[in-house]
Amino acid sequence: MSGRWLAVTLVVLLLPLGPAFAASTAESSHLQVEETGLGPVRLVSGSTVTSELAPASTTLDFGGLSFDPINRVPLAPGPDGLAVVQFHHADGHVQMAALRTAEATVLDHVDRSSMVVRLQPGTAPMLADDPSVRWLGAYEIEWRMDASLADESVERYALVVADDLRPDLLPRLVVELLDAGADEATCGIGQCIISLEAMEPSARLTFVDGLARDGRFLWIEPAYTMEVHNAVAAGLAGVVDVRNNASFTLDGSGETIAITDTGLDRDHPDIAGRIAVIDTSFGLDPSPADSNAGHGTHVALTVLGDGTGDSAAMGMAPAASLVMYPLEHDPTGVFGRQGSLYEMLSDADQSTARVSVNAWGLNGGHGDYTSDSRSVDQYVDTFGALLPVFSASDAGATGITPPATAKNALAVGASNGSNLLPWADSGQGPLADGRIKPDVIAPGMAVCSGRAEEARYPAGSSCGSGTHTNGDPLYMSLSGTSQATAVAGGTASLVREYIREEAGLTMPSAALVKAMLINGARDVGAADIPNGAEGWGHIDLDRTVRPMDGTTMLTTFLDDGPNLRAGYGLLYSFDLDPSSGIDITLSWSDTPGSAASGTTSTRLINDLDLVLVSPDGTRWLGNDFANGFSTTGGAADDINNVERIRVPPGALNGAGAWTVEVHHRGGQSQDFAIVVVADASATPTADLVGLERSILLSTDQPLKDDVISISMSWLNQGTAQAPSHRVVLTDLTEGAVLYDDVRSPLASGGIDSHIILHTFSTTGTHTLELKLDTDDDVIELNDAQQGTDNNVFTLDVEVSALGVRVIPYADDGTLPATSQERDAAAQHDFDVRNSSDIEIPLRVQHEGTGNRTVTVTVTQVQAIDDALPGVLLSPKDAWSKGLNETGPYAVKEYGATGDHRDLTLTLTDLDAVFGGTGPDRYAASGTYVVDVKASYTDQPFVSHTQRFTVNVGRVDDVLVGVSGTLLPNGNPIAAEPGGSVSFSIAVMNTGNAPARYNLACTVDLEGWQIGLDGTAASTLDFEPLDILQDLPMPVSVSVPPIVDGAPTPADKAEVVCTVTSATDPDFSHVEILEVGVLPQAMFSVDVSIDGERLGPSALAADVKVDSAELVELDALVSNLGNVPVDLTMTMQLGDPKWAYDAEIDGVSVDEKASIPLTLQPGSTKTVTYLLLVPPTAEQGDANTYQLKTRESAQFFVSNTTKLVVAEELEYVLTLPDNASVSVNGDFTFLEVDIENTGTTLIGLTWAVGLVPDGWSVAFSNPPEVIAPREVKTARLGIMAPPGTPASANALEVLIDVSASSGNQWLNMSERLDVAVRETMHATLESGVEGALLDLVRGTAVDQVLTVVNTGNLPLAVTCDARVENSDGEAIDGWEVSCTEGLSGLNVDADGTLTVSFTPTEDAPSARSILIIELLSTDGTVVGFTSVEVAPAPAGNNGGLFGVLPSWAAGLVLAGVLLVLVVVGLRVRGSAVIPDMGEDILAPGAHGQADTDGQRRADLLDTGVKDELTSGAVSEAEIQAALAQSIEPLPTPMPGPAMPAGRPPKGAVPKGLPPLGGPLPAGRPPQAKPLPPLPSPAVAPPLPALPPAQPSVPPVPAEGLPEGWTMEQWQHYGQQWLVKNGRA
Repeated sequence: MSGRWLAVTLVVLLLPLGPAFAASTAESSHLQVEETGLGPVRLVSGSTVTSELAPASTTLDFGGLSFDPINRVPLAPGPDGLAVVQFHHADGHVQMAALRTAEATVLDHVDRSSMVVRLQPGTAPMLADDPSVRWLGAYEIEWRMDASLADESVERYALVVADDLRPDLLPRLVVELLDAGADEATCGIGQCIISLEAMEPSARLTFVDGLARDGRFLWIEPAYTMEVHNAVAAGLAGVVDVRNNASFTLDGSGETIAITDTGLDRDHPDIAGRIAVIDTSFGLDPSPADSNAGHGTHVALTVLGDGTGDSAAMGMAPAASLVMYPLEHDPTGVFGRQGSLYEMLSDADQSTARVSVNAWGLNGGHGDYTSDSRSVDQYVDTFGALLPVFSASDAGATGITPPATAKNALAVGASNGSNLLPWADSGQGPLADGRIKPDVIAPGMAVCSGRAEEARYPAGSSCGSGTHTNGDPLYMSLSGTSQATAVAGGTASLVREYIREEAGLTMPSAALVKAMLINGARDVGAADIPNGAEGWGHIDLDRTVRPMDGTTMLTTFLDDGPNLRAGYGLLYSFDLDPSSGIDITLSWSDTPGSAASGTTSTRLINDLDLVLVSPDGTRWLGNDFANGFSTTGGAADDINNVERIRVPPGALNGAGAWTVEVHHRGGQSQDFAIVVVADASATPTADLVGLERSILLSTDQPLKDDVISISMSWLNQGTAQAPSHRVVLTDLTEGAVLYDDVRSPLASGGIDSHIILHTFSTTGTHTLELKLDTDDDVIELNDAQQGTDNNVFTLDVEVSALGVRVIPYADDGTLPATSQERDAAAQHDFDVRNSSDIEIPLRVQHEGTGNRTVTVTVTQVQAIDDALPGVLLSPKDAWSKGLNETGPYAVKEYGATGDHRDLTLTLTDLDAVFGGTGPDRYAASGTYVVDVKASYTDQPFVSHTQRFTVNVGRVDDVLVGVSGTLLPNGNPIAAEPGGSVSFSIAVMNTGNAPARYNLACTVDLEGWQIGLDGTAASTLDFEPLDILQDLPMPVSVSVPPIVDGAPTPADKAEVVCTVTSATDPDFSHVEILEVGVLPQAMFSVDVSIDGERLGPSALAADVKVDSAELVELDALVSNLGNVPVDLTMTMQLGDPKWAYDAEIDGVSVDEKASIPLTLQPGSTKTVTYLLLVPPTAEQGDANTYQLKTRESAQFFVSNTTKLVVAEELEYVLTLPDNASVSVNGDFTFLEVDIENTGTTLIGLTWAVGLVPDGWSVAFSNPPEVIAPREVKTARLGIMAPPGTPASANALEVLIDVSASSGNQWLNMSERLDVAVRETMHATLESGVEGALLDLVRGTAVDQVLTVVNTGNLPLAVTCDARVENSDGEAIDGWEVSCTEGLSGLNVDADGTLTVSFTPTEDAPSARSILIIELLSTDGTVVGFTSVEVAPAPAGNNGGLFGVLPSWAAGLVLAGVLLVLVVVGLRVRGSAVIPDMGEDILAPGAHGQADTDGQRRADLLDTGVKDELTSGAVSEAEIQAALAQSIEPLPTPMPGPAMPAGRPPKGAVPKGLPPLGGPLPAGRPPQAKPLPPLPSPAVAPPLPALPPAQPSVPPVPAEGLPEGWTMEQWQHYGQQWLVKNGRA
């Protein structure tokens, strides 16, 4: 009996009830007063009722074919398991139960009674045998393709992807499609788009046929490309009325709107700060810019622009946030997407968007339900919160384009300006399957909204005010359904905000928002909604949130989310006055239809019906309209998932109790949203009702005198609590009351039940009656007093006589006597370890009179659901059942021999296998039942059924296998250090129930790591394993990298892996194995110079060096492996002439070209190469050193170093040691050495710093260029001022040398300390200017000389005088004497000496030199001067030549003079001789010494520069004249030049004593060259001069002067004219 009680209880608990009762009916919290400007809005809930199912379809529609499948021979499902199943009925609950039993997966709903499913192998016969199945057959290939694909011109295809394909496999599917030959392929949840443009047309059909045979695709159709459909709008949509008249604010606050369009001007001021997300992952390029027509920006700002630039251009929801999906390809303007609409809507939903605006559609498929439509429906049906809004198209009567054809989307058409009438080019319905589309229309003409600044080809004309930074307008005007869609989308977000903030529903469904918009829509033009042009009318936000009848504010009632199972309904009761009109809209997000169905086939899967019932019982059906309003007498709508009832104000009277009903006529469980607007109030009322199985017996065939249980159950489907009420159960056949009691109050939606035990005493039909509220204590919607009496429920029960019984044998072989003993004996435990079948002995006992024939039947084996024991399921394994004897069986009357038959029932698990090649397969664990029924063959109602229960205990067995733990040579596996090695541990579940296992591995060595199944985890659970399912688990053992030579090949790690079972705590399997370490010969060579690593050869920079530099190249060789390495280091030079050496740890090696090294693991050695740069190397010279460290011919490291002699500017100055000068009036020359220690030829500039007055310091011809490594000397002349005292540091000279080479420049300054030596020196001034000539022979000349002590010591000198010739040789004929000298003449003091000299007759007449020297006590000349002297010629006593007397000489001279005068006059007659301007001999020339030869040159110069010697003009004169005629050019500034000849008068030549001083004695010292002066600056090149344009003077009337040429006249004629007074 306990089993029956449990069954009754579970049936009651599993009764299908809608959850609508959870909705609050409290009105006070949502009551609004009219002063707020808002109509009252209240939440209501309905009461559950049973509904009549609509008849199921008997046809199938696929790809244009329509047929009754019952007339076709069904094909068996193919390897892909795809099948079509058609049910007898439209009860989705029963359909899904049958499909679950067969483990079928629903993939596509063809209609309410047919669907495409995927079956597991071998389950098709089981499902076909289900009584609810009408037909089952394969989903044939031709049903999977659109008929239009036969046209070879189709290039793009849309594929519907089966829902059971995991999303993570979609990327792999894309790769497969591309590999198979598709040009392009994108896949998302529910859909793939491919292009076969490059494929030959004939090959496309073959390709598509192959796809149709791929079970991952359900349907293939042509794919169409996407195209966009292109402050007045807010007013026409009723938004402005709400802004002006309502005290609350609807501006989109708290709403997020997704917009999919071309792109977005992110910097437009009207959306600043409100862009939540811009996602380009679904578009054709990563740029979000709206760079072409600017369509996306216009749509986005129509939706939610805040009018910052111009308030007149404010959008619908100016405070909403934006999620933008730019899809346009900027370079080409192509508009398209990647991925499915399902994924795009999912992404928007995850970004918290609840309205998705899509102002676009496809460019084909008008009116069709396509894969895109299905994708939209699939997402909204699954999640329900996001409302997709699509534009209907700009195709006019051609139709509405997908995805606007989706059932669960809001399709929007455009109205034509202020008259609100539909725009002629707005896409028109109905759809091909008869559905009403568009849903609404909205303003779409001349909508002024944002213009994208980056738009190159703006689609509209400018409007509004304001400009972008580039001067373009902020706004432009566009028209079309795109703009209408934007207006409707923004308005939808305001409706959602209203529901949230004013109605208190924080998570309104998309169906409710859609229902609100449609319910408030205005019928424009003639009263004719619904129609294909405007759908349900023009959106009107004011009418939606502030519904009124004249001045009467109407109440809005909402219910969102109640769920109905097919065959049930909800009732809403109202106290309603119809005179103000009634508007009701029912909307639900329907299960997606099949894109494979015929074009005209209905896509409605779940058929809900809306009914309005008046107090007198009149019924109005949803969508039964005439002239724009509801009428009666029509049929229920089974096409649309939006149903409306509309009663105009004044059409009806009679306030009272009205009822709104929602019925589910067929399909799957469905939730919905309903909006009721009327002058009404909800009337909570109880309503007790019996259910489908309110009277339930523990057995369907009770036997007379058997104890059975009877369960009674009922519910309160009303909206108010039912008070205490009396319930009576009566057996009307016997007139016996079986139960009579008063039940406790029952809340709205509550269920009450009671169970009694009863025994029928008679056979035959017994009518049981359950009466609720028999005393009429509850005021109900429906009872005997009003409505339909639903308080009485009856059930006919057939009671059989106890004529035959099935009795199980007990384990001890005895027959049980009582029913409890029989039930216990019917329990059997099956040990499945050794057998696949169980034998159950039983007896069929005849307990009646007379001889009878008994039939025994055995049901299929069924499994009891572990979670819900009252539910029977198909067993996991296939079972067979059989009796050891076949019937019928003849039995005698009770008590006679032969009144029974002993039988053996054998149950065999067909999937169990023993003794095969693999492990034994046991029968699956579980509790199984089988019913054995014995009945009279001729009277089947006389029967008895005994249920046998077989308990198959759980067997936890497992096989663990390890593979990959040994190398082919039998050694344990090993890995290189730093690497890993893997092996596999496989686990097979050899038990008889799904099991879960865990693998945990450890390793005993530190630093080693274990990773399982590609993770870093060392412990991991296997996926649940079914019976005989195995799963390998990869185990990765990671060996640590080598550190200091470890780990070594001698190391071995022990890995311990333990397998445990989550379902068997006693199970543990341990595997132990070794993992070794592979030898790893690895070394590195790090090359460095001066501690700086050079890096690899490919990256090492050239090393800059100097010539003669010794470079130390250190090669650090490290053994990074775990075994010793023998290495050879070789050095190869690009230029072998550069010397090098090598050493290890400071010890030179013998063979530097090939150095052997042996390194132990972890050790290092440093090899130092000494690289010598040749001293002669110059800038740019280079050499390459390739160091190759070789372990073998294949294993080596090469390091290449390149030394480059750098362009180095460097030099060294060496100053003289102990520099000192004498104070002797002459330069002391010091040598300054300079060495070019750099690598480049350099130019030098020498200079000295300022010195004190009187000092003279200069370089004498210093070197200007010096080569690398060259040493040159510069001579520095220093002359101290007279009288400078002796000092060790008398002068500091700054020597500055600037060096340059190319772009390099270097300056060096050194200071030279100069000492002044003690010097005795005098300057002699003779007072003689020039030479002393014509001295009278024999006459003494006394010349007084002034002596000035210009040294720094007191002067003590003697005087020496002599006469020498020009060769410095003493000559005779002169008598010379000098005063004895001077003594004690202080510094700067002066004195005099007298020199007396007399030419004798023997003195030569030639000029001689009188030498005067002052000698110090040691004979050193300390003063010097000289005078040129010459005596008069010998014998010259007067007269001419000393022969003629004076008078005779005068006559001769006079005659000569006369002759010269005559000759001169004759010459003058032939040529004009200008004044020579200079005498032949200048006056006073006889008194001047001609030391520099100037006088002689003057005598030889007989011409002057202006003389003309003839009438001809020389070429030089012509050139000079030409030069004079040109404007003088600037000449380079001359540098100071050394004076030629003698210095000018008054100047003291360097190195000579000043004039007027005493003549020095002896010969003058050899003159030292003076330092050169700087060269004159070079003048820049002069610009080319224009050609001369000579002006020819006027020619005299008599012609050219005699002897002149025209060329001469051209140049000199003007001078002639001036000179002759004719200018």
